[in-house]
Amino acid sequence: MGPDWAAAIQTDLAPVCVDAGRAVTLGLILTELIINAQKYAYDGQPGPLFITLAEADDQLRLTVADDGKGGHQAGKGFGSMMIRSLVGQLDGQLAYRDRKPGLEVTLKARIDPLA
Repeated sequence: MGPDWAAAIQTDLAPVCVDAGRAVTLGLILTELIINAQKYAYDGQPGPLFITLAEADDQLRLTVADDGKGGHQAGKGFGSMMIRSLVGQLDGQLAYRDRKPGLEVTLKARIDPLA
């Protein structure tokens, strides 16, 4: 992403304990959400991204938000199909919210899939 993008990212990440397989899946989802924000919110130019990870009860909540153009929802392209598949592997839910300006995408999933 480069130093300009790195400077534009703000994080608030709580420690959340998940098994390694779920952690990899979360990492792939996060990466794709960041790429989407770069492409669609800011047309590839650096802009503010806000990433949060929190735990409540037995669920984690991962949010990626931007102050960009907004309006981009899940599409039919490869990236959107991949995100849906990965979210399904976590038995999670993905929600899109228009921030006016910008977009917020939140993933909610159980921390322990066997609980």
